[in-house]
Amino acid sequence: MEKLKPVVLLETFSKRELKSFDNFLSYELRDKSPGVRNFWSNVYSKQKNKLDFLSVKSYSRKVHSDFNKVAEKFLILSNLEKDKFSSSTHLTRELRIRGVTKYFEKETEFLNDVKKLKHSDSFTDTVNRLKINREEFLLRSAHGDNKKILKLISERIFLTEILVIQSVLSENFIRTIYGGKKRRYSYRDLFNLNRTLAFVRKNGSYFRKRYPFIWVLYMLNVPRRGIGTDFIVTLSAFLQDNEENLSEENLQLSYDALFEIIVERFKSGCSRSFRLLYEIISGLDKKELLCRFEFITPRLFVTLVSVALEFNDEILADNLIIKLGKKLNKSGKDSLAVCLAMKEFHTGNFVAVKELLNGFKSKDPVLYIFHKTVLMKACYETGDFRNIYPLSDTVRHYVLRKKEINSIFVNVNLFLSALNKLVKIRRNEGKNLRNPVNVVPEDRLFFHKNWILEKYKDLELRYHLS
Repeated sequence: MEKLKPVVLLETFSKRELKSFDNFLSYELRDKSPGVRNFWSNVYSKQKNKLDFLSVKSYSRKVHSDFNKVAEKFLILSNLEKDKFSSSTHLTRELRIRGVTKYFEKETEFLNDVKKLKHSDSFTDTVNRLKINREEFLLRSAHGDNKKILKLISERIFLTEILVIQSVLSENFIRTIYGGKKRRYSYRDLFNLNRTLAFVRKNGSYFRKRYPFIWVLYMLNVPRRGIGTDFIVTLSAFLQDNEENLSEENLQLSYDALFEIIVERFKSGCSRSFRLLYEIISGLDKKELLCRFEFITPRLFVTLVSVALEFNDEILADNLIIKLGKKLNKSGKDSLAVCLAMKEFHTGNFVAVKELLNGFKSKDPVLYIFHKTVLMKACYETGDFRNIYPLSDTVRHYVLRKKEINSIFVNVNLFLSALNKLVKIRRNEGKNLRNPVNVVPEDRLFFHKNWILEKYKDLELRYHLS
């Protein structure tokens, strides 16, 4: 006759484990589950530290099931205590999600020492190290720490190579023992980009259906002359069709990649990509998918809110601030102040804009640009023209000095030039007012272009010119 599951589990417990389980069960249940506590008191003799299964069959299936859950939980927790790497994979994830960065860093520092131990090169430990690497990668991505991200990616490749080596050698050994047909390949072939792309392409339907994130990576890696708006539309459509099939992490990473591509298109002045980004984030908000994002980088946060306001969608801007604002890490709270200032500006509360941005400091160049340009717009609206010229010069020299944002110099410079012309026209009471199309490039996107055009039209009405 087949043994009951509680008996099967308990028979595997050592004397020491029985004592530990007795303490665990007393703490875990306390005043709950009287049936389980009664079952244990009849099965286990605390004085003799022995088991007696004579009365097991007299208890109902529910009691057996409830007892099994407690016993299984004890085994899981006991295993986690024994295995530092396994327990750390869960701990580091919780620390990252809770935003306890310093605690997270101390835990990973300790693990770096553990990695050097001989026993840490087992298959299971390598898998766990990959999981911890993943958690640290997500944390550094939220902080925009590019140097650490590159280092983690290198470590991930190394760990993956270790797993593949172990898998290939194990398979070869097992096939040798059991007489299976050996494969002729080198594990390094898997790390050749062209071979990998060819393999995924050959099995495209399988990867699109079963592993959508791998297909996203394939689309991002396929060589092409340039990434245009057609590719953005194709990738966006694929993500929309597979949103439910992607995990939270992969959904986030996929859209982060898409947003990064679109922002690069911004830099080249692509107006169509600007509207595409608005449509994408509007769709994400309507589907409540923003709640699935685990973090948001300060730069992307400001960019998304700015796009929503450029299309006069205050509801979307509010939702982005509410839903994504709480996903910023502590070092990114400056971006929240900039977004709130942009929101106040959009509602016409220019004094509040100056108050929010007064004394604002940020080491991030992109946040600095948003801060200064929004402040200059507020100065224009309040007639504080004398501060615009020095701010304009400061921003122009700042962008030229910062190599990492040289790519947006043209866009920023177009805004500064157009704003200075607006100020000059206001001061000269309409002299030299020209058609805005002759002053502002019609087909090129740049910082706050819609606002600039709107101000030109206001001047036309004010001075009765067309």
